[in-house]
Amino acid sequence: MRLKLIACEIFYREMCAAAARAVNQIDLEFLPKGLHDIGSAKMLAQLQATVDRVDASRYEAVLLGYALCGNGLAGLCARSLPLILPRAHDCITLFLGSKERYLDYFNSHPGVYFKTTGWIERGQDLAQLDQAAIRRKTGIGQSYEELAAKVRALER
Repeated sequence: MRLKLIACEIFYREMCAAAARAVNQIDLEFLPKGLHDIGSAKMLAQLQATVDRVDASRYEAVLLGYALCGNGLAGLCARSLPLILPRAHDCITLFLGSKERYLDYFNSHPGVYFKTTGWIERGQDLAQLDQAAIRRKTGIGQSYEELAAKVRALER
């Protein structure tokens, strides 16, 4: 069976290792990390375009290395191939192995922030998506100096 995997680049090591051991032939394609930061509609559009480019004559199914990711997969469809994706609300659920394990860890460590090796190793932080990122558009990613300059400009 020949499969197409479309995954977030933070899963690079894990997906390559799994594909290397798979009995099926899996062709891998990785998209930039942080798609969830550009908003669910834009994430969905990018993923849908990627799924739509898969050649249905070459593959028997499309595998997704994504969780729901802030509803970024809500509405995603495969036009002519089965679409197989994990049941998880975010990638940390996938890394920890189950929603129950994630919930247990989250409840016992409130406020924890996760950074996987894939998140640290892949891309230049979020630079590849920075201009489209919600954090950039809302000012969350700005320094104190940048925000203070905006306030001063508004006060004039």
